[in-house]
Amino acid sequence: MAFKVIIDGKPCSGKSTIAGEVEKLLREKGTSAIDAKSYAMEKGFLSGFLKKFALGEIESYRSFLYTAAYHVLSYAAQEASAWKNSKKYEVVLMQKSPYSFSFMMDAARNVSGKEPKHEKFSLLTGVIKAWAGTVRPDLFIYLTADLETLKERFKHRSEGRDRVHAQMIEEGDSSHLKLFRGYTRNNLSVIKNNSSVKDGAASVTAAIMEAYSASKLQGAKAAELARSESADKQ
Repeated sequence: MAFKVIIDGKPCSGKSTIAGEVEKLLREKGTSAIDAKSYAMEKGFLSGFLKKFALGEIESYRSFLYTAAYHVLSYAAQEASAWKNSKKYEVVLMQKSPYSFSFMMDAARNVSGKEPKHEKFSLLTGVIKAWAGTVRPDLFIYLTADLETLKERFKHRSEGRDRVHAQMIEEGDSSHLKLFRGYTRNNLSVIKNNSSVKDGAASVTAAIMEAYSASKLQGAKAAELARSESADKQ
């Protein structure tokens, strides 16, 4: 099975851009890799729908639910592409974890100034939390950037330029990292992505190669131990 890496972070932290560049860098280093989200958008079973879906201003919880549904479907498509390619590639790169949607919901509450009464909202929250518990990456990379850098990138976004995403940028990283540290079981790498795409991608690639090499070494030792125990029983 492939070594699964989730790249997460606030809006404009560079998840999509970095994932694409890291895929190229890993291949250049002789490690087969695939960006699962890009594959899902181009060749996945929901690619046609995802391409046509337009993200607009989130003005109400009704429209927010519509947008949340899009993100859930896009993540499902990404998971499907990761599973489909898990035996073809050594490393599978994924963008965002299911927990990211929880932070989006919190931002929506802050924007509206009130708790949602829509029962479907509570149901969606429960589904996401249950789902998040089943998605366990081999390595979790959280991208950070200074607030001014995030704001400047936000001005040039082609989608997701609504008040909820703007609120997510304003919020600190501490609450995200606290949750992710428990979620990832100590395989969390926090990487600053303030500078160029080249530098950010190089840092992420180095973290992946180190963790992947350690994983392969651990796997080899486990296999050797299993062979030794089998020989002793014979």
